[in-house]
Amino acid sequence: MLTEDLDTFFDVDEFAEQVTLDSVAISAIFSEEPVEVDFVQTKKPFIRCKASDAASVQFNSTVVRNGATYKVKRIERDETSRIATLQLEKQ
Repeated sequence: MLTEDLDTFFDVDEFAEQVTLDSVAISAIFSEEPVEVDFVQTKKPFIRCKASDAASVQFNSTVVRNGATYKVKRIERDETSRIATLQLEKQ
């Protein structure tokens, strides 16, 4: 079970970056997973953030990262309910 201080992981001077979630600035870790759809390789973007920063997130909430806009398509929380993973779709 994760018991570390999450502020270290989500520090913009360390591993995270600032994004906006429904017009509110939060710290998040952005990543993309390679996926194959109908024999075509593509990437599935997602962010991880503190669950408390994503407490009001909903399906189709808006995330903006470096000027690019994404919609939230899936919301998951880890087993500790301290970290949220938001699967995104670029708009």
